[in-house]
Amino acid sequence: MVSAFYANPGVDILFSLLKQDAVKRNCNCISLCLNVISNMLELKLEGISWERVPTEIVQIIATFVTGHAKVEDGNTVLAALQMLEQFLVCNSDLHSQLVVREVPVQSLIRHLAKNDTRIVVAALSLIHTLWKKSDEQRRSEIIEHLQSVPFRTAVTSTLPREERSAAKLRSIIDAVLPLEKILISYYSKMIDEKPTNEEIEKITDLELFREACSSTSNGNSINQAQIILSSQNPFGKLLTRTIERYANSNDENMRMLVGENSMRIEGGKWQWLPLCMATMKLIVPILGISNNHDDQNQPVKSNLEKLLMLILSVECPVDALFNTTIQLFHTTWREMKANNNELHKVELVVREKLTKALDKSPQSFEILENHLSALPYWKLQEIWKKEEAQKENDQLDSDVVRELKKRLQPSIEQLVRTNRKNFLKLGFIFKKYAKGGKAYHRDQFTLWKLDPTEKILTMSDVDSETRSNNALTMTSADIKTDDVRHVSIKDIESVQYGDEVGGRKGPLRALRLNLLDGERVTVTATSDKTLSIWMDGLKYDSKF
Repeated sequence: MVSAFYANPGVDILFSLLKQDAVKRNCNCISLCLNVISNMLELKLEGISWERVPTEIVQIIATFVTGHAKVEDGNTVLAALQMLEQFLVCNSDLHSQLVVREVPVQSLIRHLAKNDTRIVVAALSLIHTLWKKSDEQRRSEIIEHLQSVPFRTAVTSTLPREERSAAKLRSIIDAVLPLEKILISYYSKMIDEKPTNEEIEKITDLELFREACSSTSNGNSINQAQIILSSQNPFGKLLTRTIERYANSNDENMRMLVGENSMRIEGGKWQWLPLCMATMKLIVPILGISNNHDDQNQPVKSNLEKLLMLILSVECPVDALFNTTIQLFHTTWREMKANNNELHKVELVVREKLTKALDKSPQSFEILENHLSALPYWKLQEIWKKEEAQKENDQLDSDVVRELKKRLQPSIEQLVRTNRKNFLKLGFIFKKYAKGGKAYHRDQFTLWKLDPTEKILTMSDVDSETRSNNALTMTSADIKTDDVRHVSIKDIESVQYGDEVGGRKGPLRALRLNLLDGERVTVTATSDKTLSIWMDGLKYDSKF
């Protein structure tokens, strides 16, 4: 049936229908006609293909996109957009050049405001294909349109629409990203181009530039700047162009920065041109601009998708980010009280601030600057301390550390037990506790000591006059030998510590032994540490 339709010839009938005004005024008829033609061309039967479509038909199809047609509906526009892209990518230079000539980019931008996601994606895709098929002059024009307010407004207004599903939003983002990469490639190309002497002189002749260089340099500051921009400039024309645009469009802000910097003490000033180069060094990788001179040790990750709304909020993201970062350098320099040899140190802090602020995916540069204002140097230091503490905690909680703890725990516990026993063997003089808060008798101090076998606890009363003596230095003369008691460790039922033993004037630092025969022996000390060691030591030994 299809072959017979071709033979009649059916496709010519469809082409003739596109030329009739009656058909063009009928939306359903024209969209059906376009879809049938498109499907037939995809089949490539009987020698009919995209390359063999008459140029007049291509021009007619273009009118459904450019707005020159008498009627326009969603299905017609979608079919026409998709067909025009096929004409661009087919093997016919004639058809490709015809579409480039007949379809201006601004006519496609207006379709980005449509609610139909399919039309938005098709229009974005066609813009990208137009750029690939255009010459350098036309490409420059397309780049201007991509930086224009209508394009940026259309994209930024269509992305946040709540009625779009996640899948539809994803398809739009995937179609926008290649266009933004075109802009990035435009900036990358500028890096590879060395500025001419005329372009360099145009910058060094600026009054503000001269003032900025001379305020922090002695002697031939302008000559030095010319040498740096010519032979020591890793960012090519992108740097000279950005500095020139900054000086011309932000003269008041630049004058303020230079004025504040000039009032700093000698040795505490930043230098203008090195500061500009450090700024460019940071923003180039942020925007994903190709640069072989990036700091590979401290890269700032480029995430074009995350920064998409921010980039689309301004005409030139390089200029906007340069302006913000220069101001951030100046503020951070003041916060750190840096000297002229600490540019790299300040650069690392500025990099950290930018990274943290951009991680929040700001939708505009105003929001970005608010995020940066909330990150003064002192606060960043606090964040670093918390991050370092968290990092240490994470390391301690790692599988390796947990396994190591598991293996070392028995030996560590044994070491603690040994140390506790050794402490008990040294002995300690406690104060006896009178039950009910009654007065103490003369023999109110007692020396407790664990014997070398670790099985017997010796309790020896000592006089108050000798209480101040250290247990290690006491002699048998200091001990009342007629009142020495030996308690087997096995006879200790339990040990109580701390507030469990009360006193008339409040809780005492006390230690009480509960013996198996019901007797309780209570002593006190001024050191919680001592009581804790004795309690643990007796527990280890008695194993109750």
